[in-house]
Amino acid sequence: MQITKELIDNTHHQISQWLRTTALDYSIELSEKTGVNVWLKKEYQQFTGSFKLRGALSCINQLSQTQKDVGVITASSGNHGLGVAMAGKITGTKVTVFLPANTSKVKLTALQHLNANVIVVDGDVLVAEQQAAELAKEKGCYYVWVRLFFNDKQLPHLSGFQ
Repeated sequence: MQITKELIDNTHHQISQWLRTTALDYSIELSEKTGVNVWLKKEYQQFTGSFKLRGALSCINQLSQTQKDVGVITASSGNHGLGVAMAGKITGTKVTVFLPANTSKVKLTALQHLNANVIVVDGDVLVAEQQAAELAKEKGCYYVWVRLFFNDKQLPHLSGFQ
């Protein structure tokens, strides 16, 4: 699916009520190096501290009510999981997040405050992704893959929205 201005505008309209309008900073150095005006968006000002909430909201908003009721599962070492958990809280979708054991306590606590079901696994984020995908398949849950937004076969209209 081709990404168009209309698609971007529609997605923005669907999710903007839950997002902060974040500031832009003009980058003199990048503008000079590229020959075009470059503005940097301060997405660290979002509720979850990153841009990941945008993609997660786009994804979960496109799921059927049945899929939302069953819940979604993801794996993350931080920001992606926070985005999905916040999107789940906003949309009333149950969220399970698999985390590697070395995830920071700050991220773990934030996920718990967002009412995510947190499962900590021995191993790195790849182990967490594998276990999360297995449970999603077993339970029939939608798996919100961290790279979903760039090449999703189930929701192709979301590609690139993160």
